[in-house]
Amino acid sequence: MSNIKEERLLILNMVKEGNISAEDATKLLSALSDSKENFDNEDMDEKFDKFYSSVDSFAKDIKSKFESAYKEAEPKLKKATKKAIEKTGCVMEELSKSLKDIVERMEEKMEEKSQEAENTNAKDEEKE
Repeated sequence: MSNIKEERLLILNMVKEGNISAEDATKLLSALSDSKENFDNEDMDEKFDKFYSSVDSFAKDIKSKFESAYKEAEPKLKKATKKAIEKTGCVMEELSKSLKDIVERMEEKMEEKSQEAENTNAKDEEKE
């Protein structure tokens, strides 16, 4: 009997966590209840067949829901991915421009320092 309680709690936790809908939980709980009520009246083959049928029906229903959700989400994901790639390209272009500007400024400063050093050296040589 504690097995049935545990199974019911498991089903309710699945609903709570959002893994299955309340409708799916109702189906599972009903199948669980039916199997408990008929446990003494059926032989094991019949029990297995009913359980398998319930699980199979549930699996097909879940598969259908996942396929539907995927078909609905796929174009949105493709569009979001395309935008992300475009934005990344823009960011990389801006970053490249910024780095190029920084390198140019550094080169200019190095050139100025080099000129200053040459001027200082020339003045030192004139003094000697």
